[in-house]
Amino acid sequence: MAFFRRKTRPKPEFDRERAMGMIPVRNHGVRQETTADGQVQLAYEAMVRPWFAGPAEKLGLWDGKPMTKRVELDAMGRFVWERVDGKHSVRAIAEAFCERYGVLQEEAELSVASFMRMLGERGIIAIRED
Repeated sequence: MAFFRRKTRPKPEFDRERAMGMIPVRNHGVRQETTADGQVQLAYEAMVRPWFAGPAEKLGLWDGKPMTKRVELDAMGRFVWERVDGKHSVRAIAEAFCERYGVLQEEAELSVASFMRMLGERGIIAIRED
C-alpha cells in the first residue's frame, strides 16, 4: 500500500529558545470585529479544499467565493491578540501574560505558544525571526 502513503513535509526544527524569540505578525487580510456583547472575533478567509469544492459547488452548497470563518476570543485570547503587533516576541507576550494572569512562566509560555500555533495553522498570523 505504498501508493496511498501520505507524504509529509518535514517539520522545521526549532529549539525552545529560538521559538520563544520568534515574532508573530498579523495577517493583513484578517478583520477584527467586536460583537454587540463586547467579544472580539477574528474573521478570516478559509481555503476550500479541492476535493470539497467540486461536489459542494454542484450540490449548491458553495458559490465559489472564499469562505469566511470566525474565531471568537476569550479575555485571555484577546490579551494575547492585542500584543501581536510585529514588535513583541512570543517570549515577551508570554511574560506579559504571566504578569497579567499570575500563572507560572512555563504555563504562560505553553499557553501562548499553543495559541500562536492555532492562529498560525489558520493563517491568521505568520511568525518571523528577529
